[in-house]
Amino acid sequence: MGLKFGTDGVRGLAHSELTIDWVTQLAFATVRATGVANFVIGIDGRESGKTFASALAAGFKLAGAKAEYLGIIPTPGIAHIASSFGIGGAVISASHNQAEYNGVKFFLPDGQKLSDEVQHRIEALLGEEISLVQVNESFEISHDADKYFDSWTDSIRNSTAFRDFENMSVVIDCANGAASYIAPQLFKEITAKLTVINAEPNGRNINLNCGSTDMSSLSRVVREINADVGLAFDGDADRVLAIDDKGKIIDGDQIIAMIAKRWKEKKILKGGVIGTLMSNLGLEIFLKNKKINFKRSKVGDRYVKEKMKKFNYNLGGEQSGHI
Repeated sequence: MGLKFGTDGVRGLAHSELTIDWVTQLAFATVRATGVANFVIGIDGRESGKTFASALAAGFKLAGAKAEYLGIIPTPGIAHIASSFGIGGAVISASHNQAEYNGVKFFLPDGQKLSDEVQHRIEALLGEEISLVQVNESFEISHDADKYFDSWTDSIRNSTAFRDFENMSVVIDCANGAASYIAPQLFKEITAKLTVINAEPNGRNINLNCGSTDMSSLSRVVREINADVGLAFDGDADRVLAIDDKGKIIDGDQIIAMIAKRWKEKKILKGGVIGTLMSNLGLEIFLKNKKINFKRSKVGDRYVKEKMKKFNYNLGGEQSGHI
C-alpha cells in the first residue's frame, strides 16, 4: 500500500514515496469511501504540484466523480470552498516541508477533514487494483475559479479581526508558497504600511529558510523597519506565527491566549478553548486564571476541530500556528 495517513493527510518524497499511480489510486479510493461526487483541487506551488493534481483528477474521474482545478490556493481557501459550496476539497501540499516533498489533504463537503474511520476505509481500499489511465498534465484552471476564490477572500475581508491591521506597519513572510499571491493582495487593501518578503515562488524554494519554520529573516526585517508586527505563513498557509515589534516570536499558544482573552471580553467566546496534548502548560494556566475552560485533543488540527465541534467551542488550535 505504501504511504499511510498521518496527522494531516499523506505526504512523502515526490515521485519516489509519493507516486503518480499511488495518488490516482488514493483519489479513486477516497471517492469509494466517502461517496463525494464533486471536488475542487488546489496546490501550494511546488514543482510537482500540478502533476499530482492531474493524477488526483484522473483517479476521481475513474471513480465517477468530477474535479475542478483551482491552481495555487491556500489550504484554508479549499476548506472554505468545500464548506460553502457543499463539495469535496483536495490540496496537493506537503505543508511546512521543503520542495522535494509533496502530499494530499482532503476536505469533506462540510469543510471538515477526514475522520480516522474514513481514513482507515480509504487505506483498506488502496489494496484494490484499478485500471490506471494516462494522466493529463495540461488540464486548465476551472472557469469557476474566480467565483470560488471570491467567496473565500470576501469572507476574510468581512472579518472584523482583519480590520485590526488598518493602522499598523505589517511585514508578511509568504514562505514562497500558497500565500504568495493572495496575502499581499488582501493586506494591501487595509494595511497602512505593508512589507512583503519571500513571495517569489519558483516551485523549488517553498519553505526554504523562510516562513513559519524559519522566522529569522522576518524578525530581522521587523526590527530593521520598526514594524508593528510580522506574520509568517507555512507553505500551504494553513498556519501562521507572529513576530512582535521587538523581533520576538509569538507562537500559536500565545496567539490563542490573546484571542481567548479578547473574545471573552467581547462576549463572543463560546464555551472555552481546545488545545492539544502538546499545548504549553502556560496556556492552560493563563486560561484558568481568566476563568476560561480548556480541553486538550490529540495532536493535529483535525482533532482540535472535532473536539471543538463536540463541545460547541469556537476557538482552538496548536502551538505550530494552526488556529
